[in-house]
Amino acid sequence: MILSSGVDLVAERVQNDLGIDYCLSNRLLRRNDVFTGEAVCDVPLFKKLDILKEIIEKHNISLGEVCAVGDNENDIPVLRSVGLGIAFEPRAEEVKAVSKFSITDFRQLIEILDLENDTKVLRI
Repeated sequence: MILSSGVDLVAERVQNDLGIDYCLSNRLLRRNDVFTGEAVCDVPLFKKLDILKEIIEKHNISLGEVCAVGDNENDIPVLRSVGLGIAFEPRAEEVKAVSKFSITDFRQLIEILDLENDTKVLRI
């Protein structure tokens, strides 16, 4: 799952490239494949934790079972709340401080997830 406060163009590209089942992000509206200049904010910057809680509740997953990857201050509430918080090239020192691991290459996730194999992965 990808939960991103970025735009759908980027999140959906990652979703398709990695074969991820579910993606929720902010949408740039289009009409007949032309951008209208309007957007829908489905994932406000500082509401990620609330949205994450709603999603995992529907799937009977606890926060302790979730691995989250974040890079900025708006990710801190999620990184603090999940079982495995990972900072990816953190833009703020506090992001690194609240995370169990800090990485600079997504390939490092494979090693971490092998070590922490009882978590479910949610990319934020």
